Amino acid sequence: MAFSLSALTAYVEENKADLIMKPITGSKIFDLIDVRQGIKSGMKIPILESTAPAQSGAACGFTSSGTTTVSQTTLNTSYIKVQEALCLQDLEAYFTQKYLPSGSKEETTFLEADIINRKLANIAQKVGQMIVQGATTFTNDSYLKQLNGFISQIDTAGTAVAATQTAGLTTANIRTVVEEIIFQKLPLAISETGDEVVFLGVDNYRILLQKLMQDGAFFYQPSATNFTSNEITYPGTNVRVIGLNEMNSGNPVDTGSLPTQVKNRILAGSLKNFVAGFDVRADLSDFDVWYSKDNQQLRFNCRFNIGCVNHFVDQLVQYKNL
Repeated sequence: MAFSLSALTAYVEENKADLIMKPITGSKIFDLIDVRQGIKSGMKIPILESTAPAQSGAACGFTSSGTTTVSQTTLNTSYIKVQEALCLQDLEAYFTQKYLPSGSKEETTFLEADIINRKLANIAQKVGQMIVQGATTFTNDSYLKQLNGFISQIDTAGTAVAATQTAGLTTANIRTVVEEIIFQKLPLAISETGDEVVFLGVDNYRILLQKLMQDGAFFYQPSATNFTSNEITYPGTNVRVIGLNEMNSGNPVDTGSLPTQVKNRILAGSLKNFVAGFDVRADLSDFDVWYSKDNQQLRFNCRFNIGCVNHFVDQLVQYKNL
C-alpha cells in the first residue's frame, strides 16, 4: 500500500519567510551642497558685487569710481506629496495574516515600520535624482517632472563653460575629459574657494577609477571612508571628484527610460554654487500614519517642498556626450 496524494497541492513553506527588500541606491547630494530652509514657496537670495577701480593718488580730491551692485538669485520650490491607503483585510487570506494583530478589527500591522522605512528610502533616492536630473518637460516619471533640476537650469541658462564633447565616456577618454575640466575649464576665480568639486554618476566614476588603476596612478591613497563613499581627491590637485547616484545614467523612471539629455553628464564648480531649498528638510522623513475608521484603511501621508538653483552659472563647467 502507498499514500495517495494526487489531490493535494505541493506544500511551500510561507509562514516563516522574512521580508526581503530589493536594494536601492541612496542619495547624498544634500549633505554636500548649500541647503537653505524656511522657504515656503520662494526665496530671493541677495548677491553683492562691488568693483574697486584704481585711480592716481598723487593729488588731493575725491572722485567716486567704484560701483556696488546688489542683485538676487531666485530659488522657487515645488510642493510634493506621497500618499497611500491600505486595506488591512487584504492580508487576511494569505501568509501575510501573520503581520496582523489578533482580532477582526485590524487597525495596524506589524509591517508598518517596514513600509515607512521603504517609502523613505524611495523618497530619498527619487528626490536626489529629481534635484539633479529633473525637468518639468519630462512626462515619464512622477518625480522628475515636478521641477527643473540643476542640469535643466544649467542647460537653459547656456552660460556654463562647456567641456569638450565626446561620443561617450569610456576608459579610453574619461581621464582626458575629467582632466580638461579640472586643469583647463574650472574658472580661476574659484581656485581658492577650497570647495572645487566635480560631480558625475557613480557609473562613470567607476570608469574613471578603472582608468586610474590601469594607468598605475597609485601615488595617491584614498581613505577608506572616501573610497566607500565614491569620492577621491583627484591626484595632484585639491579638487574633489564625487560619484553621485543621483546622476547615474541608468536611474529608474516610472515608464520608458531616463531622458538622454541627463545621461552621462558631468557638473563642476564650487559647492557653494549649488543651492537647494526646503521649508523644513525634515519634512522628507516625516510620515503621518493613521487608521481611518470611516474608510477602514491604514493611510500614509508625506508632504514637502523643494527647489534648487545655481548662483553663478558662468562659473560652472558642464559636460555632455555628442
